[in-house]
Amino acid sequence: MIKDWEVFSEILYESIADIRKEYFKIERYRDLPTLRERVYCYELYHQLRRRLPEDFPYLLHGEIDKSGYDWIAELFGGSCPNPDFVVHVPGKPKNLVVIEVKTKGNKKSEIQKDIGKLNKFITKVNYYRGILLLFGSDEIQDMKIPDKRIIAMCHNEPGQRPRIMDWY
Repeated sequence: MIKDWEVFSEILYESIADIRKEYFKIERYRDLPTLRERVYCYELYHQLRRRLPEDFPYLLHGEIDKSGYDWIAELFGGSCPNPDFVVHVPGKPKNLVVIEVKTKGNKKSEIQKDIGKLNKFITKVNYYRGILLLFGSDEIQDMKIPDKRIIAMCHNEPGQRPRIMDWY
């Protein structure tokens, strides 16, 4: 699993760096450009899929709906989370990484909530790693990450690799 993680993480860094400005900040008619999580995620999904090798032993799924999984709903207090990305083997307890993406406009409490969600996926659903990916700015500081298997990274500008945040 460590080797698979190393392969995926390098592909992730390359994919993030290749997100063009048109998908990073959206131009709007008669208004200022804005960050849109969904547009960014779709482009990241595209970049990841085009790089993942055909023989990679995991599948990338975007916003996979976890509803209908009673045991997951129980772990999350009755609600079923929809992580932005999961890299897993469907139908098997073989989970590589779960990813949550947020823009700079999110409140600190919302980001901390996603860190808690990532922590549950790692500790209770057996994902190898969790990633919190902030894009648009790294202005949010000093978040509390309870497990070193969760990586917080910030993608400040198109064409750049993300920066790892030390929030432990």
